[in-house]
Amino acid sequence: MTELMTKEEQKFLKFITDYDLINREDKILVALSGGPDSVLLLHLLKKFQKKFQLEMAAFHLNHKIRGKEADKDEAFCKKLCDSLDVELFSASEDVPSFARHKKFSKEEAGRILRYDYLTRIASENGFNKIATAHNCDDNAETILLNVIKGTGLNGLTGIPIKRGNIIRPMLALSKNEILNYLKRNKIKFRVDKTNLQNENERSFLRNKIIPLIKKKLNPSFDQNIFTLGLILKDFQAYIGNKITEAILSTVKNEGDTSVLNVDSLKQIEKEILGEALKRILEMETEITVGYDDVSKLILLIDKDAGKKVNLSGNYTAIRERNEIRLSKAKKSARFVSKKINPGETINIDDKTIYISTSINPPEKYSGNRFVEYIDADKIATPFLIRRWKAGDKFIPLGSIGTKKISDFLNEQKVPVHIKKEQLLLTCSSLNRTQVSSKRTLGKEEIIWVIGFRIDDRFKVTTKSRKALQLCLKQ
Repeated sequence: MTELMTKEEQKFLKFITDYDLINREDKILVALSGGPDSVLLLHLLKKFQKKFQLEMAAFHLNHKIRGKEADKDEAFCKKLCDSLDVELFSASEDVPSFARHKKFSKEEAGRILRYDYLTRIASENGFNKIATAHNCDDNAETILLNVIKGTGLNGLTGIPIKRGNIIRPMLALSKNEILNYLKRNKIKFRVDKTNLQNENERSFLRNKIIPLIKKKLNPSFDQNIFTLGLILKDFQAYIGNKITEAILSTVKNEGDTSVLNVDSLKQIEKEILGEALKRILEMETEITVGYDDVSKLILLIDKDAGKKVNLSGNYTAIRERNEIRLSKAKKSARFVSKKINPGETINIDDKTIYISTSINPPEKYSGNRFVEYIDADKIATPFLIRRWKAGDKFIPLGSIGTKKISDFLNEQKVPVHIKKEQLLLTCSSLNRTQVSSKRTLGKEEIIWVIGFRIDDRFKVTTKSRKALQLCLKQ
């Protein structure tokens, strides 16, 4: 007579079928810790091995976190695999040392090393799938943690049922179902006592918060959260396609800077704008994206050009006329000023600036703003090259009154990220006293907003005897 399946086995098989997790003749490598979840996963896959004609093996990582207890876990896994006639791959790693070196938590360090081994062993031995034993409770913990820390739609979908060649068939079962099945069938497993402590966030939720929610509010909390995640996965797939389309028309890269087109951002439906910006930040930066970063970017869309916001991870976003420029702040030696004499060439940033020695005034001008001429008799050398600062003024060529450098650059539609680096050529003007022909040094004057315009007072006229040529190469 055919053996009747338990409700846990039925849920396990239905979940595999519904989400197409296992196909006939798959080669599956099981992540085996020795705890109840992975032990049951191994037993169930072994029980249905003939049904799917599976080839199976397991992998155990001795993480060295719990000393002799970790060694006992490894010995247990070897004994279990021998009893089930399943090949076991094993490795030992000093996870605490790796965690300190890489500045990870022990949990994160163990996860990284475990997946690294699983991926490598699967590849080297022809396993086309890796099975991990995350259960329904793990999924609820993950979603709740994401909600507490701040998350978008993706964080509400929980642990992926499958990602690449990794499958998680135990997500259909709760912790209680797993423990009850093991107890009824007298299947032994190892208990990691550190899971009973509340030192990390996940353990605190698992041992304190979620049991209270189940007791006081809803005993099916984990199942309901899992169902919510499944519903949102389908919704996320639809939204994800729309977000991908929006991002393709919104973002371009200029070196280390990501440029977001404001017009394109304004075309994105407001209901998915936040999620789109979150996705952009995840793709373009190293930020662990939170709600504050997304909110700052949303507000920046309607700000005037020149506004800047600071984001996490030392990133900044600057609003230009029709762009938001996203980049990481760079630490570099700040240029203050440099002296230059006629006949000399100076390199600053990506610019080369040259001033000729005294020449006869030109008869014609090319109109090239990178080559200018000034009256040599109206200035005193050396010149000074510096960045502009608030309050700087000059008289643009062809004008009568003074204009602030800041206003002039705005009129020239210079982007904010370039404007702040604008260079000026200055020197002391020459004054001639009314009583004699003796010339004296006047105050510092701005001669040239480099690459844009000279000051009208220093232009070459018909009375000029000698001129200096100012050249800029970029």
